[in-house]
Amino acid sequence: MKDNLYINNKDQKLQNSDKNSMSQNLLSQIELNVINEGQKDGNNLSNNYYENNGSNNKNNNNCLNIKSLKFWLFILISIIFAIMIILIIYLNLNKDENKEEEVNQYSFELIYYSDEDNETISLINNSFIENIYKMEINNETINPTSEYLFKNKGNHTVYIYIKKNEIKSMNSMFNNIFKLKSIILNSFIETNVIIDMENMFSDCYSLNSINLKNLYIQDITNMKGIFNNYISLTSIDVSNFDTKNVKDMSYMFNNCGLLKSINISNFNTENVTDMSYMFNNCESLKSINTSIFNTVNVKNISYMFNNCKSLTSINVSNFNTQNVKNMSYMFIIIVNH
Repeated sequence: MKDNLYINNKDQKLQNSDKNSMSQNLLSQIELNVINEGQKDGNNLSNNYYENNGSNNKNNNNCLNIKSLKFWLFILISIIFAIMIILIIYLNLNKDENKEEEVNQYSFELIYYSDEDNETISLINNSFIENIYKMEINNETINPTSEYLFKNKGNHTVYIYIKKNEIKSMNSMFNNIFKLKSIILNSFIETNVIIDMENMFSDCYSLNSINLKNLYIQDITNMKGIFNNYISLTSIDVSNFDTKNVKDMSYMFNNCGLLKSINISNFNTENVTDMSYMFNNCESLKSINTSIFNTVNVKNISYMFNNCKSLTSINVSNFNTQNVKNMSYMFIIIVNH
């Protein structure tokens, strides 16, 4: 019985030992599972952290790239804007300089002609070369010269620019320039510096067109022979001339044989002392209005209307000749009176 009891106790102990082993194994297994699960959770957390951190880094990098792009775009726009402002300022300054240059210059547009190839033609009298600051021939800028070799025959356009205040006399500027066909004064405003235009365009035998609308003379005192020997010119408009200071009008239209009309209705002659040969040999001139002429200071009117063959009438009833000393041949050979 004792043996049986011992055996039962032993069995009981074995059973208890087995139960304890099983419990320990189970606990170990549970612990292992817990550890594994913890490691998994830790790994998952770690992976999630790195993923989130990497995503944040990417987002931060993207934000930095966008900010950097905006910054450089702003810099580029600012540079373009600054360049535009500078360009506008430059163009305005250049425009103002051009305006100022235009105001402070005498500009002549001239047309010359050559009859043959390789012909040298006189352009302007040599004494004025030093006053020319720019010259263009057939759209090409050249050094100022008094004559030029044209390779091809035909018409040639020449621009001559002279600075104001550098010249006080234009006496004989284009005198005897035989191949000059046309003159346009593009910029010739306020010529209060010029006082002498004697023979300025005289003896230009081929000249058949002249535009003086921009010639606003103010202080000119000498206009002697300014249009002398214009044998090809048929008409001329000088209505804009301010002649209040002119003293010498002799030979002004002398020998303009084809000239049919002259507008001198605005002439102020109160200071003129010499009108000799003023309309001499104007054979084609049919009418002329001298009724507004003030001749109180005139001393010489000889040959004034000599050989005006086509002139049918003339009114000189207002002429004051109290100071005239020479009236010789004033109306000689006016055959159609």
